[in-house]
Amino acid sequence: MITNPLDVTSRSPEILALDLGTSSVKCAAYGLPDVILRGEIVRAPIVLRCAAPGEATLDPLELRDAVERAVLAAAADTSGSFAAIGISCFWHSLMGVDRAGEPVTPVITWADARAAGEAERLREEMDQGRVRALTGCPVHGVYWPAKLRWLQRAHPEWCARVWRWMSAAEWVARTLLGDAWRCGISMASGTGLLDRASGEWSLEMLGLAGIGPEALNPIDDTPGRVGGALAVRNSRLRGVPLFAAIGDGAAGTVGSGADRSGLLAVNLGTSAAVRRTIDRSAPGPEAGWFDYWIDTDRRVIGAAVSNAGNAVREAGRCFGVSQEDLVRRLSSDPLPHPALVALPGVVRERAPGFPALEAGGAILGVRPDTDGADLVLATIDGVLERIARLIARLDPGGCEVPVLSGGLSRLQGIGQRMADLLGRSVGVAREPEASLRGAAVQAARGLGVGFAERSQPEWFSPHREREAVWNAYRERVFRLESAMGDNANPRG
Repeated sequence: MITNPLDVTSRSPEILALDLGTSSVKCAAYGLPDVILRGEIVRAPIVLRCAAPGEATLDPLELRDAVERAVLAAAADTSGSFAAIGISCFWHSLMGVDRAGEPVTPVITWADARAAGEAERLREEMDQGRVRALTGCPVHGVYWPAKLRWLQRAHPEWCARVWRWMSAAEWVARTLLGDAWRCGISMASGTGLLDRASGEWSLEMLGLAGIGPEALNPIDDTPGRVGGALAVRNSRLRGVPLFAAIGDGAAGTVGSGADRSGLLAVNLGTSAAVRRTIDRSAPGPEAGWFDYWIDTDRRVIGAAVSNAGNAVREAGRCFGVSQEDLVRRLSSDPLPHPALVALPGVVRERAPGFPALEAGGAILGVRPDTDGADLVLATIDGVLERIARLIARLDPGGCEVPVLSGGLSRLQGIGQRMADLLGRSVGVAREPEASLRGAAVQAARGLGVGFAERSQPEWFSPHREREAVWNAYRERVFRLESAMGDNANPRG
């Protein structure tokens, strides 16, 4: 924390928040003390590359250019003084740089499935329960140990040139904002290499990954000061407190206001996740769930679903359905299709207990009168059904209220659909970009600003008369998953 809390009554300070995603970079200014959006949210699109089988990477230079455009545009959109910069970044990204800080590899995202084989070998070498207890992460190809082993096997020429491995956020903060080479605890907790007890890199996991601690940035959450290229381009940024990036899931939980007791954060973005916020000393979750850090005092536990908004976008593209047509159908068709069942699978699934379908997704029940909107709606219902199962597993007693956020949650009708599918009340966060706002909220807290969340979700209660229809739909989903079992790898 900054030792001298900001006097927010004397002027109009703003937090500049930056959110690095796999499809775009977003930046905006938030006013203090209530962390309310000021001006416009600037979006700079980026392209996820999927040229090779299983590949899901970003070009680091394209990502850096998008960050530069977004930050400069957002900074120019406001005349206030900047109190701090907060950053959110998609968890699990990995890239390698040389001693000059130049990228050697692309940014390998969470959606990249090429390390799945190495994850299988790690499961044979390690006690999976011990790994999860040590790192908070299940053994899976999304995490760095498997990715690093795959890189050493598939691209030894890259590995020979790499000085340090890091997340995209660490590289951007250094090259554009003049930050030190460092990794915050939140981003470190999503690598699979963090020793949760010590808060340092695990020598045991590093050994399995084939690298030493010198190949990673030190873990450090001490606020820095902005310098570098962007401070040259906009002098108002120079010397502004800069906080280490936090994982997008942590930021979305905070930014939606669902980090409060009695709430579950349910993000429906490109991917999806169900999360509960707990204190640093609370017991860990059951096997299969992740256990990451928001900051040094709070953690988030839960599970992620790889196929969510990405699957819906792909279905809309394939079946020629515009978002306007989809919204109309969501409003007019509040119940699942009587015959269609979809198992979304545009990328390899990582959610615990769900099949990682090698053949991709599946749709069953197509009839002569089925149209494209029917197929996209079936995809949405497939996404929501997976999320509903995770909610029921994380909160079997139904004591907590799910709060939805993310792009998919903002489609008219999604809140009611989820309430009916779950058979319990849900909220939809009113904040348009929860991860972006979460980066600002965390920065405000780091400044010592007294912040109390005041936003309230829009609430939806289930229609009990629809319960039987949704129960029948879920039975059809289970039957299709069982039928696909021969093509599935349930561990991912």
